[in-house]
Amino acid sequence: MRASKDIAKRLRYDRFPRPDLFRRLYLVVGAAAAVAGLAAWLLFTGAFRQRQYLPGPVSQNHATFGDRCEKCHDQFHTVSNKACLECHTARVHSEFEVDTPRCRDCHVEHRAAAVFLSVSNRTCIECHAQLTSKRQPQALVQTTIRSFAAHPQFAALREGHSDRAAVRFNHKIHLTSDKIARDDKLSCAKCHQPERDGKYMQPILFETHCKRCHEQKPPNPIGGIEAPHKAPDAVHDGLASQLVVIAVQNPEAIFVGRESTLPGVPPRPPVSEARSLRTFQDEWLNKLETALYKPFEDTAPLLERNKYCFLCHLEDGERSAGELPKVKETKIPRRWLPRGEFSHRKHDMVACKTCHDHVETSVLTSDVNLPKRELCQRCHADDTHETAGTSCMLCHLYHDTSKTPDLRITKAKDISLDVLTGH
Repeated sequence: MRASKDIAKRLRYDRFPRPDLFRRLYLVVGAAAAVAGLAAWLLFTGAFRQRQYLPGPVSQNHATFGDRCEKCHDQFHTVSNKACLECHTARVHSEFEVDTPRCRDCHVEHRAAAVFLSVSNRTCIECHAQLTSKRQPQALVQTTIRSFAAHPQFAALREGHSDRAAVRFNHKIHLTSDKIARDDKLSCAKCHQPERDGKYMQPILFETHCKRCHEQKPPNPIGGIEAPHKAPDAVHDGLASQLVVIAVQNPEAIFVGRESTLPGVPPRPPVSEARSLRTFQDEWLNKLETALYKPFEDTAPLLERNKYCFLCHLEDGERSAGELPKVKETKIPRRWLPRGEFSHRKHDMVACKTCHDHVETSVLTSDVNLPKRELCQRCHADDTHETAGTSCMLCHLYHDTSKTPDLRITKAKDISLDVLTGH
């Protein structure tokens, strides 16, 4: 055990401490650290420029100018809407929204390379958990949505909604009728083909999907006349020109009868007694258009019904004698969920009948054969790892113009490539 006298001998009473190894190297180590730091900064500045200050990776959308912080930031302040609008057009969510959030409130940069456009449910629910708008109480959308489990039924399937397309169509007949030959049996994929991007279905066209079974060839002089699938005035002109052609090419077959002395071969009178091309044209135009525009007979057996224009189309108002009919615009919906996004390609492994299970029993045009919300929730379930996802962004886009591709193109802002790349 050491005595206090021995310990006291170690104390130094001189004014300046005596030099030792640590104190001799103190300034050297500090100077070396400062030089090393400066050298590292110069090295990173030369190699990475402003990228050395990034708190995380730049999203793929902004990769072209990711090393130019001044493109978005003003002296490292939070990004303003003005900086975003230098490249992007001003697009709002709805004209009825009370407040428009700032771009940075939803789009957070420097998180990962591909998540810039992914907006969390929390951001959406901040408004939609208790939605207020300038149009309340007649809101166009549900005012309280906190999760997909609590999502209301899709608007097209709610009570009072129906398909208002002005056309007669019966899915059941086309899919189950025994009057269609076995080789011609129809299936969903025979008519409904996805667009190139795989999202929605291509429009149904008469020439592509219907003409094979529903050729518009009413009784005519010698055959070969077909009504174009167009408006009545265009049909009139098309038939008139075809009648002139067959009259000029086959005058004997139309205006001259056939006498026969052969047994069992009866003589044939002329197809037309007309003495002029114009009279023949008017005569047969009247016959053709009478057949084409015969009113639809809903009570007649299927194979005896009118097979021409008004089998499918609806007449718009009444017409006087000799007047061409007016056909209602069909207005077949291209998209059933205008406020939601959907991709058929992502559901390729699911059979059509799984989602559209009422099609084979659908006999009315007014039937809406969409899957109900409950069916979607079987795969898109909340609070489980075995889910196809329940993010609001899976189906909904914030910006109005993003929902309509044509409108999005017209709203696009022209930007020089040099501006983006900084050259």
